[in-house]
Amino acid sequence: MLANMFGDYLVANGKLTNQELADVKASLGKNRVKLGLIAVSEGLLDQKKAEEIRRKQAVMDKRFGDIAIELGYLNSQQVSHLLDMQGNAYMQFCQAVTDGQYMTIEELDQAFDLMSNEYNIEASDLDDVKADDIDIIINNLMRGMEESSLDLLSIFVRTLNRLISTDILVKSYETIASYKRNGLSYQCLEGDYNSIITLGGSDDGLILIASVFGCEAFEKVDMDSLDSIGEFLNIVNGLYATSLSYRNINVELMAPSLNEGETSLPFENLYKVPVVIDGKEIEIVLKVQK
Repeated sequence: MLANMFGDYLVANGKLTNQELADVKASLGKNRVKLGLIAVSEGLLDQKKAEEIRRKQAVMDKRFGDIAIELGYLNSQQVSHLLDMQGNAYMQFCQAVTDGQYMTIEELDQAFDLMSNEYNIEASDLDDVKADDIDIIINNLMRGMEESSLDLLSIFVRTLNRLISTDILVKSYETIASYKRNGLSYQCLEGDYNSIITLGGSDDGLILIASVFGCEAFEKVDMDSLDSIGEFLNIVNGLYATSLSYRNINVELMAPSLNEGETSLPFENLYKVPVVIDGKEIEIVLKVQK
């Protein structure tokens, strides 16, 4: 999710093209992140020292960290930290970008700082955002959203990530007075909390969700694909209801409502969250009332 958020920011600001971002995403995870890149990004080495160590590696049968320790540039604890960071989502993204020679690590770090300021990401959350913590990313993107609705949205996005695709870009929400669409599945919870969730957006996006979740190649938004989407919503709501039960908040899942014609949701003042998943646009629309 971080790769899409940061990548989208870089494209929007003219640092990468759409094709370059696609190439970067396709190469993610194929190469181990170099310790020198991480050390420069973490401020433990400057570029000159990192290059010096790499040159020595070319003529010495030793690892980057061992040479850095011998030269007195790093200690063993710092090298252990760098090794732990090799699986970090931000560093993997930076490695792919620098491998493509699209940007330097210094340019990437500067761009990330600018994005963090623009999105008002808490300083205490930066490491978790770089580690691709979905909940932390959602919390920072959705500032001002009511907490119960935010909890439901986090479960929704995690479920999309787990069951549909990891190629997800979540954008900032807007509050809308009402919502209607041709072809709509929605589901409500009733009890101590009353809530509603639905998926809207492009037909292509809905067909993607229905097809992947239902393990069937749907071709249009009809009652069959809407039924698959309704079952997906039921999974999301079931997880949310379970999380509420741990706090002694009791709710009951209503049957999903499947509607092939133009349909309006029976709730007002809703949150609409645009999402791009596998390149297809969808909208998560939801509301929780205590």
